[in-house]
Amino acid sequence: MNSHLVDQLLQHSEGSFSCYAMLLEVKDKGAFYHAIFNHNKDTDLLFLLLERLRKRRDIALLDMVPGTMKTRIIFQWEMMVAAYFAAVSLWLEEGMPLEEEEVVEKFKALWRNSQGRTKKSAQALFDFSCELGQNEGEEMAE
Repeated sequence: MNSHLVDQLLQHSEGSFSCYAMLLEVKDKGAFYHAIFNHNKDTDLLFLLLERLRKRRDIALLDMVPGTMKTRIIFQWEMMVAAYFAAVSLWLEEGMPLEEEEVVEKFKALWRNSQGRTKKSAQALFDFSCELGQNEGEEMAE
């Protein structure tokens, strides 16, 4: 059952983390995911989701040479994922008061201009677009 739910959450996230598509899936089962994210129901689902997300991240970074830059991107990615799910948890707790597009735009704005001195960042692993099937993320290359 959990595997099926994770597959649903990730169905539009091939190659990048689709913030909008995941919000749509979460909203569709709002009460269920509210219990998962805010009341520690079925923690195995969260662990499986994070495991699958990390595998996708690792696949996206396969061509990158191990080193400081790759480590920095992994840390950025972890922080972005944590912030995303914290925001989604609050959104659910508050009764989903914002439209999905507004949540994604606020999340995107949070990370704007945070790349530092390099163009390579974890932002390239996220899709901030508010249309299914569209990917604004840049290709991650070495």
